[in-house]
Amino acid sequence: MMLHPDIDLSRWSKEEIRMLRLKAAMRGKTTNEYLRYLLEQDHPDPAPIKAYCLNCHQESEQIPKREEETIQFTICDEERSVKVTELPAFSCSKCGNTIVSVGLSAEVENIVEEIVSELINRPAARSIPKTISFEDLLNRGKLA
Repeated sequence: MMLHPDIDLSRWSKEEIRMLRLKAAMRGKTTNEYLRYLLEQDHPDPAPIKAYCLNCHQESEQIPKREEETIQFTICDEERSVKVTELPAFSCSKCGNTIVSVGLSAEVENIVEEIVSELINRPAARSIPKTISFEDLLNRGKLA
């Protein structure tokens, strides 16, 4: 199975791979089980950050919040969309402008498109949900 291009174990040093193997063994797990364990334990809640706001052109505190984003795509000349709720974002404490990380937005869009493609290309195609929460996508890695 081909992994995502960002997951390239050939770029890991021998030392990093040894650390992974040892930490997995310390917990009585295989390396795959240990990586799954780490993914399941990681529930980052963004903290406020100081950053330059592109809207009010001032450095300000950026307050974590959740937003919605709609991903649109075409299937057999039919326009479809999936609304992703609870997407992590930041709001400027001075002007209220909200920003979602471009990198996160792009990755969510790529993953939703991958999953939609899997759903419609199965022998028993499943319907595509109209809404999915980011938390469900993050924790289960799939749509409904």
